[in-house]
Amino acid sequence: MLWDIPPGPQKVVIMVTYLDQGSAEWEVQYDDSTQPYASAGKINCRDTGKIMTAVFPIDMMLFRGSQTANMDFRIKARGDDVIIQFVRVLRMKTAGR
Repeated sequence: MLWDIPPGPQKVVIMVTYLDQGSAEWEVQYDDSTQPYASAGKINCRDTGKIMTAVFPIDMMLFRGSQTANMDFRIKARGDDVIIQFVRVLRMKTAGR
């Protein structure tokens, strides 16, 4: 995927819609000013069988391709597989922009 977002600190919200099945734990990892794999938060699936949306507000995400394969963020799962339906990235307006 290609994001047309200027490099540098950006305030964003990442929304991940997924099937809540099994007992996987997963998280969104993003590039911030101190590390390329900062955690935006973890989700623990509860096997409800429902389609859920997790919302991850991020105050300072850097779009500089610092992760593996020049990515800016990733979803890392542990345990069971996670079925992701879609991911939305919203750039939020900040003062002066």
